[in-house]
Amino acid sequence: MSPTMKNIAIALVVITIAYGGYYFYAQNGKSIDSSDFLLSEDVLASTQVFIERRAVLDTVKVDIEIFSDPVFRSYKSFSTQVLDEDIGRSNPFGKTTANGGS
Repeated sequence: MSPTMKNIAIALVVITIAYGGYYFYAQNGKSIDSSDFLLSEDVLASTQVFIERRAVLDTVKVDIEIFSDPVFRSYKSFSTQVLDEDIGRSNPFGKTTANGGS
């Protein structure tokens, strides 16, 4: 790397660090503005809606007596059992031929 390129690279690094330092210094004294307050009010309103909906859901009662009904118990399952099978080859890098030999 030529000396000119080194000087330019060093100057860019110094300028970047100086800008970052100034930015963080300027942010340090920043006070809470009204937009942050409004945002927190929105969060509180959303939380209140969540609490109200949770209270409504807590009042819901599910009747599970249907599961002990004789008609429900008389239903038959038509599902089939899925058998576990090996997937892929034991050696994925092994050669395979059309006749199955190696």
